[in-house]
Amino acid sequence: MTDVSRLPDFIAVGPQRTGTTWLHEVMKAHFGLPCGIKETDFFLKNYSKGMQWYLEYFRGYPPEMPLGEVDPNYFSEDVARERIEKDIPRAKIIVTLRDPVERAYSSYRVMRRDAWTRVGFEETVAKNRIIRESSRYAHYLGNWQRSFGKDRVLASLYDDLEQSPQKFLD
Repeated sequence: MTDVSRLPDFIAVGPQRTGTTWLHEVMKAHFGLPCGIKETDFFLKNYSKGMQWYLEYFRGYPPEMPLGEVDPNYFSEDVARERIEKDIPRAKIIVTLRDPVERAYSSYRVMRRDAWTRVGFEETVAKNRIIRESSRYAHYLGNWQRSFGKDRVLASLYDDLEQSPQKFLD
């Protein structure tokens, strides 16, 4: 039988380009994060692989160490939120919000760098559902709060991270 007590205690759900990679790097020294990978995408793309597949990423951590995951792909995906709510209903959720235009432009720059787009910013945003949906903060944050309760969803600001990384972590 699966040791469900070792499911994550928290999940940082993004959205993308809001400091999630930085958060993952800082947290991995103090929390049990998925071994060998930042984003499992379990609750979005790999759910059919089963819970045992997911739990393997958390094996070997001491029982007293809190477990968590940082996966910015979950933020604007209702199916991911619904699966997390079903499988880890007591999870704490971390959301970091960034000025939506700055976040979208940051995503665009990555897409240009990695040759995922060759067109301008406006056209890329118009064609890219993820960039547009991830900017609907009130809508998706509200969904996370309704699913997990306002007391279990921490909304933080990217500006605070930039101003004082230690205070942001505290």
